[in-house]
Amino acid sequence: MHRPTLLEGVLVALVLSLSVSPLIVFVQLALGSLLAWKIVVMVLAYAYICYLLARSGRRSGRVTLGLLALTVLLASLLFNLRFPTILLLCVTLMWAVRSFAYSRSLVSAVLQGGVCLLGCGAALMVYGHSSSLALAIC
Repeated sequence: MHRPTLLEGVLVALVLSLSVSPLIVFVQLALGSLLAWKIVVMVLAYAYICYLLARSGRRSGRVTLGLLALTVLLASLLFNLRFPTILLLCVTLMWAVRSFAYSRSLVSAVLQGGVCLLGCGAALMVYGHSSSLALAIC
């Protein structure tokens, strides 16, 4: 399998971010606002993790890592973690999967973490400027 290109990653992120609005509306009707945001963030994070695992060239450990990520996300929901903690957990899981699937050295794994931190910083800046969680997720 080929490594995903930048354009492919941007398109996947765009599709996932555009799915936030319909998902949040349906889940808010059933569960309430804060729980809906937690669930939508977890669903988006897990969908991205599944995408990363599906596109990785590695054959071993993909299913185990996917099930482990799902278990951690469900446990965080079960233990009723605060929303910022869930966001940090989702970003950490994405970094771990990207490091497992695409990094060949420790330096590239650390750089993957730096990219994840830059993305978090950008989302925090957008949230601070607009006070809109939906825009920050996009």
